[in-house]
Amino acid sequence: DVFSGVELIPLAFDGDYYPSRVKQLVVAGEYALVCDNKNVVHVFGKDGRYVSSSSSKLGNGPGEYSTLIGFTWNPYSESVEILTPDKMMSYDVNFNHVSSSKLPTSIGDDGVMYDRVFDLSATRHLLLPTGISKNPSRVLVYDSEEGAIEAEIPYGEDVVVETGMPATCFYRTGRGEVLFSPPSVTEHLYKVADDEGEMQKVVWLQSGSNGITKEDISRFGDDKPALNRYLINCEKEIPLRVLPSDESIFVLAKSGNSMNDMESLHIDRRTGKIVSVPIKRGDTRTFPMLEDVDADYAYAIMEKELLAVAPELAMTDSTGIKDKLAEIEDESLVILKYKIKD
Repeated sequence: DVFSGVELIPLAFDGDYYPSRVKQLVVAGEYALVCDNKNVVHVFGKDGRYVSSSSSKLGNGPGEYSTLIGFTWNPYSESVEILTPDKMMSYDVNFNHVSSSKLPTSIGDDGVMYDRVFDLSATRHLLLPTGISKNPSRVLVYDSEEGAIEAEIPYGEDVVVETGMPATCFYRTGRGEVLFSPPSVTEHLYKVADDEGEMQKVVWLQSGSNGITKEDISRFGDDKPALNRYLINCEKEIPLRVLPSDESIFVLAKSGNSMNDMESLHIDRRTGKIVSVPIKRGDTRTFPMLEDVDADYAYAIMEKELLAVAPELAMTDSTGIKDKLAEIEDESLVILKYKIKD
């Protein structure tokens, strides 16, 4: 009911390199960027061809980084931007170092670091503080050329609880809107005004009778370990990832502590109709965890061997999946590019 088809795009990693885990997938313009568990960013063409990786930039020398806590693709400067604890480092598509800008970080009880960035221009950006930063529920407008904060936009009044998910929080629609889905359970999605550095509430996320509430959270006070245990195990519905596009909103939600307690929701922004699909039925994966979305497509990333035993993920059956996977090498990672129905 949601997708009209899916394209499988195998990723051709350089040489014999094969990551054991993918932390984040970003699809932007002509490129797909993958960050692995070793904090290496790999760049691929939209057809899966290998372009480059940041492996040669891991280190402590000039133009290198040792700790990656966030990254993105800047379409204005056509560069990969990597956030470290104290700098935003920019590289061209082949990972030649272009520039570095000092971030307004601080250490201590009032410490602030940044793990998400979205670009408004070549030198103007939106930064999100990490979940453990002081006052994390705010967006900062940052000028990397001047190394200065232009504005601070709080959204804490809507926050039910900080979750730290998803890795991507800003989405540009085909109409040019910039939509913000906070890394927390909130009551709204926001629209960012590019020229003013302001946000408007544009979508009300109604949680329903089984949704987690501020009252559920308040009883834990400052006992964060107890709160974390509750969030992991509680049976109330908690949205983990909200991916908005022009006419759709995709939500990954959980209501328990196993993958069988997770579901993917599709919300039609025009009609409000909601379609729910479980992520897993018994031992069988039935739907992927979507990683990114644009005006026309939703994206996930999977291992070939998982697709072989879960053909529903590729919108086919056991016979059809053999044909789809026949020319894909073993141990390959595959991007699933789902066409959103008009």
